Amino acid sequence: MSPLEEYQTHGLSSPISIRPSWKMHLLVWGGGAFLILGGVLALGADHLKTRFIGGFSIVFFGFALIVFASGLIRGRTKGLVEFSTRGMWISTLGITLPRRSIGPAWVNTTGKTDDVVFIVRGIDTYAKNLDPLATLHLRLLKRTLDVGKGGLIDFGLKLVLHAADARGEFKKLQEQMEYARTKAASDPSAILLNIPVPFGIGIAPQSLVAILNVEYAKHPTALRTDA
Repeated sequence: MSPLEEYQTHGLSSPISIRPSWKMHLLVWGGGAFLILGGVLALGADHLKTRFIGGFSIVFFGFALIVFASGLIRGRTKGLVEFSTRGMWISTLGITLPRRSIGPAWVNTTGKTDDVVFIVRGIDTYAKNLDPLATLHLRLLKRTLDVGKGGLIDFGLKLVLHAADARGEFKKLQEQMEYARTKAASDPSAILLNIPVPFGIGIAPQSLVAILNVEYAKHPTALRTDA
């Protein structure tokens, strides 16, 4: 039974968990190592642009691999993601977010990748006593909604995308962030969070979005109060 079917049948009377599968482990460990190896090989190229992309790949994919690996380790008990009457547990941060703080959710499509993203309000209220890695991850997440406003983040992204001959991608990213800011309703306490793609292998992103949005619809007053 899929998570959505389970939710439609039983609601959240029992927690609905996404647990690691061998495909998730293969993608995280095998795919991550492959991407980092590609970056290492690019560092030895003759062209400066290729070496720059290689260095960026090592930093970007290396950090992503560490975050995903920590999520797999934290998710050994509750799962990678768990929906329950308490809220939503997400292993990349190691916290349970109350239902009233979450939503709306939607699917962001980049190339052929569908990413489940959602607004979380009042994150500092719930994200206390995080370990150092989760704290760093959260600090980076807090800057996500600033993409497209100019400044150092935009400069770095444009530089990287220019080097990768993907200049048009920044405009798409800018449009996605503008949409996210609209959904956040200019709430200074809001961040944009996602369910990592490897954690949703074999599960339709639309199913996860449907669960999040049904729960979001149940708490409109609490959400506006948090904002």
